[in-house]
Amino acid sequence: MVDLPVSSNFEPLLGDISESNEPSIQSQIGSIDSTSGGMFQRKHLPLVIGMLSLSFAAASLASIVGPFVPGELSKIDASQTVIGVAFSVYPFALFIGSPVAALLCTRFGQAPVLYFGVVVEGSLSILSGYFHHLSSTNVGRISIFIILRFLQGCGAAASYTSICARLADTFPHNLGQAMGLQEAAAGLGYMLGPVFGAFLYEAGGFVFPFLVMGGVVLTTLLVLPAALRNYTPTIDKSSQGWQEDVEVCVGGSSWRGLGNPGVITGALATVISGIALGFTAPTLPGHLAKLLDVGTVGVGFIFAIPAATYIVSSALAGLAADRFGHEWVMTWGLVGMASSYLMLGPAPFLSALLPSTVFYHWLSQVLSLAGIGIAIGMALIPSMPHMHNSLRAAGHFNASEMSAGVFSSAYSMGECLGPLFGGFVTNLVGFEW
Repeated sequence: MVDLPVSSNFEPLLGDISESNEPSIQSQIGSIDSTSGGMFQRKHLPLVIGMLSLSFAAASLASIVGPFVPGELSKIDASQTVIGVAFSVYPFALFIGSPVAALLCTRFGQAPVLYFGVVVEGSLSILSGYFHHLSSTNVGRISIFIILRFLQGCGAAASYTSICARLADTFPHNLGQAMGLQEAAAGLGYMLGPVFGAFLYEAGGFVFPFLVMGGVVLTTLLVLPAALRNYTPTIDKSSQGWQEDVEVCVGGSSWRGLGNPGVITGALATVISGIALGFTAPTLPGHLAKLLDVGTVGVGFIFAIPAATYIVSSALAGLAADRFGHEWVMTWGLVGMASSYLMLGPAPFLSALLPSTVFYHWLSQVLSLAGIGIAIGMALIPSMPHMHNSLRAAGHFNASEMSAGVFSSAYSMGECLGPLFGGFVTNLVGFEW
């Protein structure tokens, strides 16, 4: 092991790496984003606009199903368990597909994987609208819908992982800011998607939401070539070091670097954030109806509170992480998450200390849900930049692809586990605990 001379700008980030005749990863990192405004330079605007547009469209497409799909599946004798499976296969596909997508990005490049994911996601969404006509039996129709939903998730894994990898490659010094904006766009899509779905369903029936939103996702193919045209990688991917990482990632039994402490802590923060997002989904409506005496419309508006604060928090957390440090922002995000959930119940040991008035109940629920959205943004957004920096410091030439795959997979795992864990714990000890 030898110490390599590096610029003082990177001394806190980069450590010792093995001696090699190849140029070090440190020496290959460009200076295109050494300032906080780098990602808004004119040459980067097509990439930023294209990626934000795709993130918003894809998230909207993924979330349109909530208002009308359960009712449609119930009409063909689908049980609540089967309906739950139809919803959970999408994040499950993201969970298992993201590492595969990262390997494909490493092997074939980010752009081909991105285009493939967009085509699969958009076209199979349109096909989902016609699932009634693809089988003559209810069991067959339900099975086809679930399979199509799973394949859509695989397409989303390809496009989302390649987006994250491209942002990491292009904005290595502003990755927190870039991820914050990307997640804000996706969060806005997830919040508005159910509204779009309900409106389009009322306007044109079951097929119309899938046809319109699937078409919108496919339309992004018109702008993505311009977005990717001026891409200049910060790592020389023709180098021996990159090729060695490709051989290990594609041909080996596991990725190098997954045991890196930075990857482990970042992945844990991502999983916890994903769990927190869906933890109360199955049980919060009943809790709010009982505590605040609100109907379905009121519950819907209250549900929008953490989504709205998450959107704002995502953008600001990225800026804060780039300025003050990823670990610092993640830690305070996790602390805020725990505190907000304690107040949401509220926890039994706090109930005796707090006022029991209608006004306070409303205030505590609104502030707690707002705090959850803010805290999730703080914990989630810095996690991928934290993993990326740790891998890059350890000399991994495919740090962008690897960190993107781990981030997407870990987040999707949390999305899968959150509702299951929340329902189980509530049945076991009650909502307050």
